[in-house]
Amino acid sequence: MRSTWVMAAVAGLAFLLVRGVAQAVPPPTAFAPPSSPGPALTVPQQVLDDALACKTDLAAAGQEPVLLLPGTSTTPEVSFDWNFIPAFDVLGVPYCTLTLPMNNNGDVQIHGEYVVNAVRSMYAESGRKVQVLGWSQGGGPMPRWALRWWPDIRPMVDGLIGVDPSNSGSAVGDLFGCEIVALVCPPALWQQMPQSNFIAALNSGAMTFSEVNYTVIYNRLSNLVQPNLNGESSALPPGPNVTNIALQDFCGGMLSMLPDHGVAVGNPATLALVLDTLAHPGAPGDPNRVDRTTCGQLGTPYVSAADQAQAIGSLYADAFLRTVPRDTVPAEPPLRCYVYTTAARPAGCS
Repeated sequence: MRSTWVMAAVAGLAFLLVRGVAQAVPPPTAFAPPSSPGPALTVPQQVLDDALACKTDLAAAGQEPVLLLPGTSTTPEVSFDWNFIPAFDVLGVPYCTLTLPMNNNGDVQIHGEYVVNAVRSMYAESGRKVQVLGWSQGGGPMPRWALRWWPDIRPMVDGLIGVDPSNSGSAVGDLFGCEIVALVCPPALWQQMPQSNFIAALNSGAMTFSEVNYTVIYNRLSNLVQPNLNGESSALPPGPNVTNIALQDFCGGMLSMLPDHGVAVGNPATLALVLDTLAHPGAPGDPNRVDRTTCGQLGTPYVSAADQAQAIGSLYADAFLRTVPRDTVPAEPPLRCYVYTTAARPAGCS
């Protein structure tokens, strides 16, 4: 009898270690409708303002400003200094960067507040709509959380351009230790698991909104955003304001693009698609306008292939050897009270 009890206890402990600290996913009816007014921001205003850095005078710019949002475990410099920023500097594209707490490893619900403040500030200063351009978390979950729960910013955003985003989460998080003793999973990685409460709330009600144009540029063979052979993780529901572009389709086949998350944001085809989309405000991207000879593995007219390869190596080293393990938590953060309908709010919510 004792040995049976011990075996059962060990089995139970093993289950917890393998599964992590799970939380029941609320049903779709538990989430507030997309028309609900956005909650007050909880991050101090000065902190929000200090996180936003604009390269140019937005009021004097002759085109819509771009808000650059980095990927998980990175800063704007690590994400964009070797791809978009050099091109924008040469071409005179006005842009701002947003630096998130914990190198963008923290609670994406908090990151969304930074995006809300950035969009409001850039819209007010420039007098123009904002183009949001992000990679990975910055191309999907983070800005889409802001658009889902703060409807006042939707008319302020012309387009969201997401490069290899995890719009429906990524199962690759399992390989990093999520739900396997929670070895190396910070809050943002927990939240980007396909079965997370965060993804359920993010995609509730509506995944896109008519006021915003969506351009998704993704790698079918991404090493970090999967499954994605058919856009399961990245693509958004089709619509007149949505364009999903698989880089392999654009570039001529499955072998035309390296299976790498970093290559997706650094290759010249992505840059060409992004620049063309920015040059045509008021609509999502159109790959038929873009020269397919831009396809290649690395290197652009503004950054050499060698510099990009070094940047990708540094990106992975910084994220997985230093940043991610430092911020590990045993489970995803609980959903904020504002995501629930009044009737479905958990105990403790006012």
